[in-house]
Amino acid sequence: MRSWWRAWFAMAYGGLYGVGAPAATVLGTVQFVRDGDPFFLALAVVMAAVSAVALPVLVQTLRALAGRPRLRLEPGALVIRYPVLFRRPLRVAREDVQGAAPLDRSHSDPPGAVDYSLSEVTPFREPLNLEVRLHGSHLFEGARGKWTGNWIWHCRRPWATRPQFPEPGLRYRRLRLRVRDPGRTAEQVGAWAAQDQGRK
Repeated sequence: MRSWWRAWFAMAYGGLYGVGAPAATVLGTVQFVRDGDPFFLALAVVMAAVSAVALPVLVQTLRALAGRPRLRLEPGALVIRYPVLFRRPLRVAREDVQGAAPLDRSHSDPPGAVDYSLSEVTPFREPLNLEVRLHGSHLFEGARGKWTGNWIWHCRRPWATRPQFPEPGLRYRRLRLRVRDPGRTAEQVGAWAAQDQGRK
């Protein structure tokens, strides 16, 4: 499902085809112009198509390996920035945030369990330590789909559960992510959300 081996496979795939395919496209085009051989034209077209598939995967994989989700509390919204999973920052209005709680291994879901109201803000199989709970279910606008280079994370083995990171068109009540200090972050989110409830 989501794993580091898949990331390195995507890097090798994207590096090989993302660099080699454009070069082959240029060489095939030059050779076709020079000799007029239709084989080189076909080669250039095929390699151009491969480049169009490989380059987005390479870009998204580099983002995933180099970046981490960033959570920020603004006066009116909780904001999560993570270009790997969101085309634009995810903004959840403060009145829609119920609170947050740290997670440990005792909170882990049973193997194979799928909770469609839960979104995991990571493409990797890694221990997540913070859960943000929302009032009601919410549509995460700006969630990336498979065809923007994220299809590599959707590839699954037959025995693996489906990915639970944000998907376009689905609604969620809980978000899980990894933070440096889950206890402190949960307190900050809870106090921040309580300010809005106190004004009502």
